[in-house]
Amino acid sequence: MRNQWEKPDVFGRIRSRPIRVAFLLDTEMEGIHTALNIARNYALGIWAGRYSPIIPIKDGKISERYWNWLGSFDADLIYSFVPLSDTLRLKIIRDLDPAELLEADRNPDELRSLQHSFQTVPLSSLSTLQYISPSPLMGTPPVRLFAAWMLNYKPSSLLDSFGDSSQVFNQFPLPVDDLMVTELVTLCDEQKLQDAKFLRKPDGVFVYSVEDAWRHMLENPMMGLPQITALDTPRFELRERETADYFQLVIGDTPSDRLLHWNIGHFFPTWRETTLNGLRLSSEDLESDTIVNAIKAYVETHNRIGQSGNSYVAIRSTSLTEKQLEQAAERFRGEKPRAYYRVYSPHDPVEV
Repeated sequence: MRNQWEKPDVFGRIRSRPIRVAFLLDTEMEGIHTALNIARNYALGIWAGRYSPIIPIKDGKISERYWNWLGSFDADLIYSFVPLSDTLRLKIIRDLDPAELLEADRNPDELRSLQHSFQTVPLSSLSTLQYISPSPLMGTPPVRLFAAWMLNYKPSSLLDSFGDSSQVFNQFPLPVDDLMVTELVTLCDEQKLQDAKFLRKPDGVFVYSVEDAWRHMLENPMMGLPQITALDTPRFELRERETADYFQLVIGDTPSDRLLHWNIGHFFPTWRETTLNGLRLSSEDLESDTIVNAIKAYVETHNRIGQSGNSYVAIRSTSLTEKQLEQAAERFRGEKPRAYYRVYSPHDPVEV
């Protein structure tokens, strides 16, 4: 029998947590697409980086909704791609108290990367691979990474959807044999590949067109960079039922479309972190029957986000009209739709 003066046993639990990083930018700034690329590449290279919010600044201010989100996120590191006003800088330091607050001192086109920018170095997203045991029975799909190599262009929608391992880790090819990577899919110029006699060619699958890249990446369930960086992440979970219950398809090429695609990933519940939850399509992608059919086949066969195991797909955009979105939805529905496609008005923002 315990003596009344005896101190009770105390039990505690300790676990590691990722370094939290947030980004600030102005969607009207010069070099905005490069800034979004840099933020994406840095985030996908660190543990929990997929949950790094990209916060828009307008007229030198952060809106109340985004400020509340940034405060709840409790970032350790904050990088601003635009100079901050004295008022906003002091407010961030006083109210949010990040360990590091950095402001860009050059145009994003000159910056290229955020590697070595912070004194604090977050854990690499590749570190999560050692804990993965791909098993169809357990619902854990294999790891398939994507890379764009020796191209004169950057397929932005593909990179936003799957990441680019060569840019993220600044290494090509990755030593996939030493990692738990099932397959590396590389989009490249076929002629340049044949001419590159003195370069070490990567293992894996080579594709030579954007259409073939989409088709191969969506052949069957997989985990890419957006999924492995989110693995086992203790995080502030946002709740928004109509977002969490739908596969999210964002169509458009504007900075706001790209921002929507990135930030909407924060609304998915933790049990969906190993699955493909959404994609971004460019307007040009939408014109391709091959790409549309590849996405349609994937969501109707492998996507089970929705009610009663049915496939629910939300189609969104900040740049297309509601009529254009309805036309896009009809392309996916076809004559015999096997998924429920819902169009959200461009004026229906995701509540943060």
